[in-house]
Amino acid sequence: MGESRQVIDVTAHGVPEGASEERPGAGSAPSDGRRGRRLSVFLGLFGCLGALTLTYCFLRPPVYRAEASLILKPTPPQATEISPPGPSPAGKSDLVVAHQVLLSRSMLEKVREELSSGNGSPEPVRELGTDEIARMVGARMVPEGNLIRLFAEGSDRTVLLHVLRTWIRVYLATFEESQKAALAMDSETLDEEVRALEARLESKRQELELYRQVHDIVSLEREENQLVSRLRGLNESLARARETLVTAESRLKALLEARARGEDILEGRELRAVLSLQEKAEALRDQLRDLRERYTEKYMNLDPRVRGLRAQLERIERKIVQTRTEAEAAALDKARQDVETARRSVVQLEAQVAEHEEKARDFNAKFARHQALVEELKDLEALYRRRKEQRIQREVSPAQHVPRLSVLEQPEAGENPVRPHYLRDAGIGMAGVLVVSLFGLWLFEFLLRSPRKEEAAGGPTLIFQPNVSRSMEPPPPKALLEDSAGGAVPGPARELSPLEIEAMMGAADPVDGALVYLLLTGLRADEVATLRWGEVDLEKGWVRLSGNPPRLIPLEGRGREALKGLLESYHREPPDKSAPVFVKEDGAPMTAEEIRARLLFLAQDAGLASPGAVTPDALRHTYLLFLVRQGIRLSALEQVAGPVDGSFFSRYGAVAPPGPGRDPEEVARVLPVFLRTSDGN
Repeated sequence: MGESRQVIDVTAHGVPEGASEERPGAGSAPSDGRRGRRLSVFLGLFGCLGALTLTYCFLRPPVYRAEASLILKPTPPQATEISPPGPSPAGKSDLVVAHQVLLSRSMLEKVREELSSGNGSPEPVRELGTDEIARMVGARMVPEGNLIRLFAEGSDRTVLLHVLRTWIRVYLATFEESQKAALAMDSETLDEEVRALEARLESKRQELELYRQVHDIVSLEREENQLVSRLRGLNESLARARETLVTAESRLKALLEARARGEDILEGRELRAVLSLQEKAEALRDQLRDLRERYTEKYMNLDPRVRGLRAQLERIERKIVQTRTEAEAAALDKARQDVETARRSVVQLEAQVAEHEEKARDFNAKFARHQALVEELKDLEALYRRRKEQRIQREVSPAQHVPRLSVLEQPEAGENPVRPHYLRDAGIGMAGVLVVSLFGLWLFEFLLRSPRKEEAAGGPTLIFQPNVSRSMEPPPPKALLEDSAGGAVPGPARELSPLEIEAMMGAADPVDGALVYLLLTGLRADEVATLRWGEVDLEKGWVRLSGNPPRLIPLEGRGREALKGLLESYHREPPDKSAPVFVKEDGAPMTAEEIRARLLFLAQDAGLASPGAVTPDALRHTYLLFLVRQGIRLSALEQVAGPVDGSFFSRYGAVAPPGPGRDPEEVARVLPVFLRTSDGN
């Protein structure tokens, strides 16, 4: 206890040579006496438990199984009844009833009485009670084949066979008696139904004959049928007239709505004439547009050829308006005439239908009642015939109308027991004995273990201490900003890819998200810093910038969401319209340098390569390239992105696609990455 330990500091440079030497262990392998004691304990446990397990396994009595099968022929469906495909419901119900009766207490009581009465039964069979028989026997249904499998289990094969045969014999006798009683009851029921149907048939015939005499219904081909046919024809004509009226009104309404929306409602010759005039007018406009691109407006006003083209264009446009007006008026007049004609036809047909309905109503009521009486009589006659046929069939072949039960397989008992499985159970038991013996040996060692002696102190103690460098701490943000600003590589501004913009928007809060959006819609850093809330219209989706020239910046998708989030972040009253949009924590407006710093930190948070190159100029450069690649006229860039340096045109003119330039209204103003909102739409 009083000895000191040598402490060796193991750093990342390695382990001292003296610390790598191992001392010889004080302990050694178990002695021969201890090993022998463990072997004796294991063999003793394994032998005792194994003997008990094998004795239990092989002393269990064998259980034999006797089996038999009954087949049930269910009641066949009646010839007049439509039976669904597959097993009949009647057959399933008969099978379930037979299964329940077989296992009922009363049936097993009859079997016990039959066994105890003697009749050649061995002595063990006579002593069986009802509960013993219930535990011995069982039954299982096989609905697919209308089978009932009977079985009996026990240690004596002779007793099993005798019990199973007696059970089958008693049940078959009981089943036959019940079927005879059911057949007699069904015959009496059928006789009563036939007599009742005969009386109802006679009464119904008298009622029908009396109705015909009272209402003078002699034949179905009477003159009144002509009224019904005439009324049917009028109704069909009225339906067609109403369809024609609806079609005419729909067409008139469609023409009026189309004219109100400013759409063409012309058809046929008038439409072709207007289209021809429009093609001529469009050709003249193309000529004037080409001249406008080559000459100034003042020169064009002096050129007689241009004035002639404009005068010709005005005449054609007036002709188009005149032709369209006249054709639309003619089309509407025709549609109104069609509606009026169809309406008069409907009124006339409705009057004729009302006149004939009154005449045919009385006949229809009488005829409907007569038809109902005839149908009732037919139904009674059909039912009467079916019942008479059933009664005759039961009298001729009564056995075919009750379910029949017969023995399919006679009782048999196997030579080998069905259980227990001696070898399998013995193997499982011995495996369990092995596990229990090993556990007992471990428990014996655990309870009788000797206390371990402490090793003598004196060896060296190794303490592992990693070699930590203090130069790994990150530089402060201010130094990082200075390094990025001072160490920027001169050259053209960097263009951000859509993935980089997506990464920045994903890492941005509402302030940074709004900054990125505005810089990527053409604003300069100083314009963003001086932006006021009065210049932002979130409802209409515009930012209106005053300047030379004034600009409208669209707010869409994630840009509008970012500005809304920035506006909602104010915990006080909404800011005044003259208040700056981007302010610091103390309420002072941000400067262009502070915006540049926020962009740098955002690029670092988003994991962008070379974050020092992500500047407001780089974002504006990315937006200008986005516009140029769409083919915008370079002279129109200032209308979208404000003043542009002249070197831009010479440096990036090759990026523009071939062909004439496009107006600002013909190109996309917002990058596609901003059009998707935060909810994924």
